[in-house]
Amino acid sequence: MPISLERRKFNIIEQLVGMQNEAIILQIENLVQDESTEVELLQALNTCVFPDSELCQLLDLREKREKQELPKQELDLLFDLIRKEEQLRLERINILGKLAQLRGISLPELAEKLGIQS
Repeated sequence: MPISLERRKFNIIEQLVGMQNEAIILQIENLVQDESTEVELLQALNTCVFPDSELCQLLDLREKREKQELPKQELDLLFDLIRKEEQLRLERINILGKLAQLRGISLPELAEKLGIQS
């Protein structure tokens, strides 16, 4: 016995409602995942900091270098500290880029929202 036209319409509507519910559930899951990812990125940003002791050492060596030639050992240390600081900057930029992309805004907008000065 063939299914009536009304019954087929009803079946299609039921399928659409089911698909709509699945789409809403997926959107909610994506939002939860995005929140979790954002928290992880912010935590990573907070841990990606140049230690104060090394920053002081870096500044002292730079100042000393401007006044006089550094011995090889101190010069090597200066360059190591510069490389480390640059690596941390790159990591922070990458994290900020991911965070900006996640929020759907530009890096300058994100920096302004987070109160980050260049």
